[in-house]
Amino acid sequence: HATAEEAVEETERMLNVYADMCENALCMPVIKGVKTESDKFAGAVSTYCIEALMHDGKALQAATSHYFGDGFARAFDMTYTDKENKLQYVHQTSWGSTTRLIGAIIMSHGDNNGLVLPPAVAPIQVVILPIAQHKEGVLDKAYELRDRLSKVFRVKVDDSSNSAGWKFAEYEMKGVPLRLEIGPRDIENNACVLVRRDNGEKVVVSLDELETKVPELLKAVHDGLYQKAYDRRASMTFTAKDFAELKDIATQYHLYWPIYILVQIITSTSLLITILARRSLVAATAIGFGIIIAILALLARLGISLYAYYTEMGYVINNIVVPESVGVVMY
Repeated sequence: HATAEEAVEETERMLNVYADMCENALCMPVIKGVKTESDKFAGAVSTYCIEALMHDGKALQAATSHYFGDGFARAFDMTYTDKENKLQYVHQTSWGSTTRLIGAIIMSHGDNNGLVLPPAVAPIQVVILPIAQHKEGVLDKAYELRDRLSKVFRVKVDDSSNSAGWKFAEYEMKGVPLRLEIGPRDIENNACVLVRRDNGEKVVVSLDELETKVPELLKAVHDGLYQKAYDRRASMTFTAKDFAELKDIATQYHLYWPIYILVQIITSTSLLITILARRSLVAATAIGFGIIIAILALLARLGISLYAYYTEMGYVINNIVVPESVGVVMY
């Protein structure tokens, strides 16, 4: 870029592009901000970022956008000839998001049954499951519905010999946003059953209204995922008006993690006992090491919490000293 103003404008524009993608495609609300001097990219004038909150309470840096100024241009002698035929150093930007966002989708929306994918990025948006497919006309109707819907959506028919229950679990695990069930009785009634992945809600829909109802439900899945993530972030966000209040909030919230780790230890121990009963030594050894690490993490977390509680150490968050007059929103 020729000027600092152009470079900063591009830096902020790209940050907004990433924020728009996360919120409108990935159903993941983000907070936009500028990194502190100690946390910005080395050599950058300023680093902008978007942060999202995962369902386990951890914040994730989803994307960054850097304004480099002309520092790197001076270091590597990168120049251009301006309108007055004079050599000038360029102003640079750097921005990007990575496959980290795949993990963000999993950690933002996933549940105990597997993935929950936002419709905009789901490889399969609608999966059609023929019920009692051995009966005459069922598969033909499933293929007909696929041909109708595939003009607009990414659609798959599972015509495998697996049971209906197996197929339900399979596509729940894969996070397909919408499941369409069609069987002999549905065909008689000129209807089908649509099931949302995000909340399991079932709706009986006339086959004549399918092209209208499917986009409505996919939008409902998108809106539901976004709202759930937004509400979770709101419930885990606190405001501190001074450093003492910040320390108090951090100390109280910090006590959640030992409980979380303790639950993981109990669950892992139960799994270890089950595997030992099946005499799988390799798997048992791996889980045993995991339990030991979890116990050490639990002790470390408890130690930090107790030390913070009984001393005036407080918490230094992102190396920021918080004046009494400044409000702080934190995870």
